[in-house]
Amino acid sequence: MTSRSDSAMTRRFHRAFVVAAVTIVAVASGTARAADFGDDDFLRGTLAPFSSSSYQDWSGVNFGVTISRSTQSADFGSGTSDLIAYILRNTVIENEGQVSQWTTAGKSTTTSNGYGVFLGYNYEIEPRLYVGIDATYNRFSSALTSGYSDTLARSFLTSTSYNYNVYLDTSSSVSLRDYGTVRARLGYSFGQFLPYAVLGGAVGRVDVTRQATVGTSALYVGGGGLPNIGYSQQTQSDNRSAIAYGIVAGAGLDAMILPNVFLRAEYEFVQFTPVNGIKMNLQTGRVGVGMKF
Repeated sequence: MTSRSDSAMTRRFHRAFVVAAVTIVAVASGTARAADFGDDDFLRGTLAPFSSSSYQDWSGVNFGVTISRSTQSADFGSGTSDLIAYILRNTVIENEGQVSQWTTAGKSTTTSNGYGVFLGYNYEIEPRLYVGIDATYNRFSSALTSGYSDTLARSFLTSTSYNYNVYLDTSSSVSLRDYGTVRARLGYSFGQFLPYAVLGGAVGRVDVTRQATVGTSALYVGGGGLPNIGYSQQTQSDNRSAIAYGIVAGAGLDAMILPNVFLRAEYEFVQFTPVNGIKMNLQTGRVGVGMKF
């Protein structure tokens, strides 16, 4: 559930985004208008031409702001394996039953709005063909938090002639607060449009919470008359902040609306490396406004 403070933060950012976008357009429009008044042909207007025989120059530095919608998918199947292994260390249960390798949870998804900034540089290597690099910072209006909890019970016979009953109760959650990327870009200009693809690396700040409870009992089925083992349980937990690293890929389209102002629409996928056994990926759609010079 989104808190009032998160909703207020989102509204404040949306207002700030509108102000930033209007400021970029106003500054660029004023610059273009001033240049037009210094030209005899100022009545031509400030919009970039739509001629199919010409194309927009996208080379140079660019920066801007974005708003986004992101979906995080997390797989918690091995999220508590190390906790279970620690509880059952040096036991016949773990050595023969491999309890810590059991899949103890499933997958979960969550979505959130976000906002960000980007700074990049494009270089024209061939007519219409551009390569570039950019850096982005992206933050969520409310942290992307996924969680999963489950219970599991199994029985198996060990070499000690004990039939063990094992009960697992696990819970895990991962919360992505923000992330940044560094991406290589490749684009091809058509008129005032620049479709492009990106590939690079990502780093994010996450909070991870995990807990595992292991309960055991055993029935002796051998012929030696050894006693049964009553039920007992242990709990292990782990709460920490961590850095998640990942690979980012995506595609987008920039559209020049003034000689140095453009709109951006983009899709981005980030696959993070596992954090404490939790696998996580992120899909983001964003729109923005930028300025080049």
